[in-house]
Amino acid sequence: MSRVAGVEPGQRHLNGPQTTGRDYRNLSEPEHGMRCDRNVTVGMRDGIELLADVHRPDGDGRFPALIAASPYPRQIQDLGAPMGFIEAGASDFWVPRGYLHVIANLRGTGGSGGTFGFFDAQERRDLHDLVEWAAGQPWCDGNVGMIGISYFAMAQLEAAVERPAHLRAIFPVAVTTDLYEAVMHHGLFSSGFVTPFLAMVGLTSARSDRFWRGPLVDAVRDLLRTAPLHRKFATMNGESSIALLHAALKLHHDPHPWDDLWRAMAVEHPLRDEWWDERNLLPLLDRVEVPTYLGCDWQNVPLHLPSTFPALRALTNAPVVRVAMLGEFGLTWPWGEPPRRGARLVRPLVEGSGHRHP
Repeated sequence: MSRVAGVEPGQRHLNGPQTTGRDYRNLSEPEHGMRCDRNVTVGMRDGIELLADVHRPDGDGRFPALIAASPYPRQIQDLGAPMGFIEAGASDFWVPRGYLHVIANLRGTGGSGGTFGFFDAQERRDLHDLVEWAAGQPWCDGNVGMIGISYFAMAQLEAAVERPAHLRAIFPVAVTTDLYEAVMHHGLFSSGFVTPFLAMVGLTSARSDRFWRGPLVDAVRDLLRTAPLHRKFATMNGESSIALLHAALKLHHDPHPWDDLWRAMAVEHPLRDEWWDERNLLPLLDRVEVPTYLGCDWQNVPLHLPSTFPALRALTNAPVVRVAMLGEFGLTWPWGEPPRRGARLVRPLVEGSGHRHP
């Protein structure tokens, strides 16, 4: 069996803060190995194709799907790096226990077709189509949930307001519901975050699939799993990754659409208008009709904490809403401790790339 995250000896243990201080009880047993279908094409209603990696149990049958979607490289969500864009969730926890983990790149990122729109209406329609696509695949039992932090969390709300028929529940941790409020703090352009953010997404989107799956990234992955280095990051808050984002400003990226989006926010739309209204989820959250589990950490004041409680109040039609507020280092990266001595660490079986599922 491939590596498994859990609480038993030999399994990869999750970081203590990420359990919100609780001990796991009655966990389902890991019964499956893992396989990965790489670069699966997902058709959108307008003909554009997104790319996704489908991590799935190696047994026969159909399984419920957990979707994580963002503009960040899907290929390195298991990297274990202390960076804010490693946020899709732990495939080695869910897949051995009988879930599919579908990690997708949004339009215009990571090899997906089209142009990145940064929370626009097109992105919401794409996420609806992604949910319905997953539900109709031969490996899915028709039940779809969504997981992930930050952009992955906002993508969940984007999907839920479109009401895809097969979406059953979402778990958006660290959301931003109104892009204007995140970018324009009390009317002042917050260039300290959005400028390096767009540069980083542009930079990573320009890298090829071969690069992300190549020997250099594999070497980094192995290095980050060494116990001494891994422990060094154990209490590093995810927001500390802002320094890494600023480093992206020194590297070249294609100006389109990244600089176009920056100019739209900083120059062309300095005041709230229709451009910003299209990217405001808060008035749409009464359309969410599935169980929702919000979360955030108290230290995330600059970006996500201000949206958590307005989102809670706006989810008036969700049948169940829960909130988990995490303590210090609650959203610490990397996702967990390195494997303990004697743990089995086997790379997942790869079923192929560049193919299409019916």
